[in-house]
Amino acid sequence: MGRSVDIPREHRHRLTSADLHRLAESGAFAPEERVELIGGGLVDRTPIGSRHAEVVRNLTNLLAGKIGPGLLVDGQNLLHLSEEDEPQPDPALVYRREASYGRALPTGEDALLVVEVADTSLPFDREVKLPLYARSGIPEAWLVDLEGERIEVHTAPAAAEYGGVERFRRKMVLRSPGLDVEVAVDAILPAA
Repeated sequence: MGRSVDIPREHRHRLTSADLHRLAESGAFAPEERVELIGGGLVDRTPIGSRHAEVVRNLTNLLAGKIGPGLLVDGQNLLHLSEEDEPQPDPALVYRREASYGRALPTGEDALLVVEVADTSLPFDREVKLPLYARSGIPEAWLVDLEGERIEVHTAPAAAEYGGVERFRRKMVLRSPGLDVEVAVDAILPAA
């Protein structure tokens, strides 16, 4: 069995969002494959376990019940941030458009909130995806840490980081400053 070779970044073929969509339309990915375009490269998404799925369902239902008619909860779909970045938050809260999102993906300008649910992906979500969301100017990002049983609310995006972070644990009420939403943390996290 051969050993893994670390290919220098300058020798890799960079992909664009158009490349990703052509590959997907051509059937290059199996239906169960989940990939994101990050920094011009394809990144495999970790499989969703039952706890992750429960949190996504909880968030989707809770947020849908608290938002107005001008917004929608977009569950685990691609978000177009640049020609080299199309992450797949789970979920995102985006503005409704006059024209359908069927013709174009929501962009960073469309997003008010992105949520990453992390079981095994916590370092990647924190060190790669949150800075990407901040660079795109998305006002708020929640990081649900399943192992630590806490939710981080990141606000005030500037350059490649969020200037504010609040941490919420079980028995606390998460308050979203930008969305004027309050949600019990226990209603989001998997049943104890």
